[in-house]
Amino acid sequence: MDEYAQALVRISEIYDELVEIESDDFAERHRLLTERDVLRSRIHDLQGDAVLTDDRPTPQIERELTALRANAAALEKQKINLVVQAGGGSNSGEMGNLGGTGLNVRMAEASGLNSIRQRIGQLKAILENRRTDSEG
Repeated sequence: MDEYAQALVRISEIYDELVEIESDDFAERHRLLTERDVLRSRIHDLQGDAVLTDDRPTPQIERELTALRANAAALEKQKINLVVQAGGGSNSGEMGNLGGTGLNVRMAEASGLNSIRQRIGQLKAILENRRTDSEG
């Protein structure tokens, strides 16, 4: 198996592991996400911009997609609830939410949520291309 295929297999394994670890095991989650990022970087070095091609079987891609969606949902739960932060009700002004909005944006960047969303989009495109090819 070449380096590209090995990296894809390991990334798939990482997503399986991410689903299995406890949601509050931040150290292990960080270790796995760091390893994933290194592998993605290596894949990009090997494949360039051909990110919408994936030779793995569809079930593997679907498992990665499921794991990514679960990871994104867990990260979404950590966002600041702007209504609660501002006190809710009709007396709370929009200005009270601006700090929370900025923090949510920075948290999404720091946690990798934006990258996860991007990867979800790529995988969905790959699966959609496969469905279209099989129908046509």
